[in-house]
Amino acid sequence: MWLAVLGPVEMHREQASPPVALGTRKHRVLLAALALGAGNVQSVDTLIDYLWGDRPPAGAHGTLQAYVSGLRRALATVVPEGAEPPLRTTSGGYVLDTSALTIDAGVASALMHEVHRRLGPLVRHAIPGPGVVAADVLDQAAHDLDTATGLWRGRPYDELGEHPQAVAERARLDELRLVACEDRAAVRLAQGEHATVAAELESLTTQHPLRERLWTLRAVALARSGRQA
Repeated sequence: MWLAVLGPVEMHREQASPPVALGTRKHRVLLAALALGAGNVQSVDTLIDYLWGDRPPAGAHGTLQAYVSGLRRALATVVPEGAEPPLRTTSGGYVLDTSALTIDAGVASALMHEVHRRLGPLVRHAIPGPGVVAADVLDQAAHDLDTATGLWRGRPYDELGEHPQAVAERARLDELRLVACEDRAAVRLAQGEHATVAAELESLTTQHPLRERLWTLRAVALARSGRQA
């Protein structure tokens, strides 16, 4: 099963299959909250806070149980034969079991971390040059970074709005994505795509004027393409 949270929350039997109907907006908020704490028990009070903030309705516990039941029915349509349903009840609340579930944010994070590690010599150089990393490693890194950043469809955990936990996770993911964009630019400079990188980094440096590495990469790209900042 594939759970997408890098944008509006979606649940798929497989990554390429159509998303299932999750019900109301509250069902989607509930799934996003469970995904944010996937693998860990989420207490009833925590989930009520995600759903209604500091103004829960009367009978919120019963309403939450109804939403859980509805979400279970929706998720049952994508559970492989013989697999356990991912949403389980525990003595402390509810947990989204990840044993048969892949979450796009986890895939993207792991891939971006691994590529950054693999590119070690290149990302440690302020000015990336040819020959620092083997050509086949550069090609694979470019492919993996494109795959990871391509999983974004919008604001991560969008349904959770400005909830502090969602804001914190969003900031972590946004930082990872920015590092991946910097790594991708360094790879392309090492591959000789100077003019293309210069054009792309013009927008990124405008959006993130305090990112020193972006400015360095842009200056290198401009110099190598015969232009000036």
